[in-house]
Amino acid sequence: MKTGKRSVNKRAQKLFVLLLSLVVVMACIQSARANSPADAKPFALNGVYSGDQWLTEEGEENWFILNVPEDGYVEFRIMSYCSGSLSYKLQSSDLSDTYKFTSCSDYISGGSETSPKTGVTGKALSAGNYYFCLSGTTGKYRLMGSFTPYKVNDGAAYSYDNPQQYNLGTGITGAITETDKEDWFKFKTTSYGNFKMTLRAYENSLSYVLYNSDLSVKYWDSSAYGGTSSAPQGKEEKIALKPGTYYIKFSGDQGKYNFNIKVYKIPTCKLSVKAKAGKKYFTIKTTPYADVQVKYGSYKWNRSADAKGKVRIDLPYGKKLKKGKKIKVTATKVDYKKKSGKFKVKK
Repeated sequence: MKTGKRSVNKRAQKLFVLLLSLVVVMACIQSARANSPADAKPFALNGVYSGDQWLTEEGEENWFILNVPEDGYVEFRIMSYCSGSLSYKLQSSDLSDTYKFTSCSDYISGGSETSPKTGVTGKALSAGNYYFCLSGTTGKYRLMGSFTPYKVNDGAAYSYDNPQQYNLGTGITGAITETDKEDWFKFKTTSYGNFKMTLRAYENSLSYVLYNSDLSVKYWDSSAYGGTSSAPQGKEEKIALKPGTYYIKFSGDQGKYNFNIKVYKIPTCKLSVKAKAGKKYFTIKTTPYADVQVKYGSYKWNRSADAKGKVRIDLPYGKKLKKGKKIKVTATKVDYKKKSGKFKVKK
């Protein structure tokens, strides 16, 4: 009988130890969960998948916090083993704003225990902390985050009232992000001059407007379309400005851009004439594709230069060039100063 009692006691002790171990394990699992922003887990942006993550109850939330060190693009990859819908959302550090990845619900579904479903999405984000939350179905998933910095130097180009001071000739890299939807720059000109802006847009659509000091006049109001992160869309703008203060605003799709505004010296059309007495024609050398107006005595011609800037003028039938007589030529081309001159026919 004693032996029987000891056997029963041993089984009871083993059961107690097993239950205690289960309680400890469950407590550890519970403590490792991130069911609210207060106990959010760090979200690494190192391009490496996490270990297995679990949602054990319908409606349970798993929260993660990510630190974006500077303006750049954050890519999220979710490998879901869940057959049901695994919803995800990105929120601001104070939880006041939710940043949608699509125009409708953000979720991934259709995985299984043997064949996970992988979803890829991303956002252009400004430097700061953000929360990433997953919820919905039950099951296992893995996460991976990667980060591509834009290496911006746009400073604090927040608004018309708080623009970044821009020095002409300086190259700027800026970014339109989820939390920075407009960039404003302010610059001054001290004398009349011609200015040229070169722009590269790495997003699908980037709008830019050049204003006067109180925004009552728009000088540029245009967009660059079709850029990508690997193949930017280039644009160039030229304008003559008087001394004053000017603002330029950038807005549009998320992504980075580069621009530079420099003083632009307008070139003058080239012009020379080769004319020899007794010949039935003469030649003009000017800027390629320039338009030329020619006058010789009572004769007049309007011509366009070829790709090498050459124009040949043939006199009417039977006529020849006379020594000392003058040929008047004017060359014009868009974005060039016109050039006029009188040339004597040589011996």
